[in-house]
Amino acid sequence: MPGVPFPMPQSGLEVLWNHMIRFQGYQSFYKFDTYYIDANGKRVLSSTADLWSEYPMYVEHFKKRNFETRDLRWAYTRLHYLAPARRAGEILLVHEPGADYSASSGRDAWQYLTGQRRVRKAPAVSFDTPNPATAGMSTYDDTFIYNGSPERYDWKLIGKKEMLIPYNCYTYTFGKEVLDLLGDHFFKPEYIRWEKHRVWIVEGTLKPGSRHIYGKRRYYVDEDTWAALSGELWDGEGKLWRIMHMYQVQLWDLPAPANNAASAYDLLSGVYWTNNKPIPGTFVVGHDMPESFFSPQGIARTGIR
Repeated sequence: MPGVPFPMPQSGLEVLWNHMIRFQGYQSFYKFDTYYIDANGKRVLSSTADLWSEYPMYVEHFKKRNFETRDLRWAYTRLHYLAPARRAGEILLVHEPGADYSASSGRDAWQYLTGQRRVRKAPAVSFDTPNPATAGMSTYDDTFIYNGSPERYDWKLIGKKEMLIPYNCYTYTFGKEVLDLLGDHFFKPEYIRWEKHRVWIVEGTLKPGSRHIYGKRRYYVDEDTWAALSGELWDGEGKLWRIMHMYQVQLWDLPAPANNAASAYDLLSGVYWTNNKPIPGTFVVGHDMPESFFSPQGIARTGIR
């Protein structure tokens, strides 16, 4: 059974890999609404979607499935966009590697676009490409605080410290509709729970010659679950730009931490947003989708618009 690749990390990159391939169970499904709130406090729905996740090596352990695919990836993710109307019917499929992001073994992504009625490879689903799920307010590699290839940054391990981070946020994650959480300029604090935990601090500085909208990134990775639960992002001029949080809960029936709901504040524009917060009553551990569901052919068979 897989485990933490670097239980005693010696570098920032090792901590980052622990975050990216941390244990989150073996399968999940939920529906989510994503909103952004503009500087005037207006709530805007940017997406509603169904999200299936699967971690093949853990599926083998928990469900004893005999996979047919030889090139198993660390994670399969499939999204069906339901709203707004202009995006309803779109499908995104992502296969994440579990070892490296080199050209031969990196992320694979496919999209089904309703206007084209066909499945296309989607190499742009990475790095600082604007994420349409958040109406372009965040990048693809902002998803779940950080994901994807680390190759454009030099990563440094700053050290460890104790700090307050979002933790055991059951009311926020599962108990409330997203609109109930939104204040005019920030989330209603009574619905977010904080705990003092030891965290690893990892800082990434953009490499000379590399391109990204963030010049520097800093993440605070929970020592117990290896999830990055807070982050700070600077622009190319060195101005602190965005603050990110992930609202972790524990799935006691596995047991495993769930890191789904995330948010960010744009300090320069006054906008903030939430992403991947499950709609109450929709989150389930496990699903009955076959392996073919997480394939480009599976997308083609189910694209209906």
